[in-house]
Amino acid sequence: AIYGRKTDGSPAFRLGEGNGMALSPDGKWEVAMLPAADDQLLLIPIGAGETKTLKSERLHYRNAWWLPDGKRLLVIAEESGHGARTYLQDIAGGEPKALTPEGVNGVLVSPDGKSFLAQGAEKKFLLYPLEGGEAQPVSGLAPGDLPIQWLNDGSILFFRPGEISASVSRLDLKTGRKS
Repeated sequence: AIYGRKTDGSPAFRLGEGNGMALSPDGKWEVAMLPAADDQLLLIPIGAGETKTLKSERLHYRNAWWLPDGKRLLVIAEESGHGARTYLQDIAGGEPKALTPEGVNGVLVSPDGKSFLAQGAEKKFLLYPLEGGEAQPVSGLAPGDLPIQWLNDGSILFFRPGEISASVSRLDLKTGRKS
């Protein structure tokens, strides 16, 4: 089950069934998935309203993130017999559009919604323009680094799972400088 809670200390409230993945930028929707029905994404309203279902005829969804416009999702999905890849899903419906080759999975969306960070073969990180174009390699991130937040100044926060002390680092995507 998915629950929500306000920051004022009031009790948690039930939103619905499934695995919650991301809250919409306006805070009005949660995107979720039922593990037994991985061919659909659920858009669960925060408050009054009806749950919307996005169903794919050919894909099995794995994860989803909202784009800043609140109208589209960046999703990881796979076709039967193929590896996962990154797609663009319009919440109005329709089949998602493939953005990356098979085996390249998005991990973070830029604050302006124009690009996303993805990890591909050999665990190398790439920066993809959302509206198409060539991916650019990202220097400064190593295999095993886990990006956790893209900041408005163009840098990202990341950490290395499994270290005794979870140290968060900052990487400037333009210069490759870590701090």
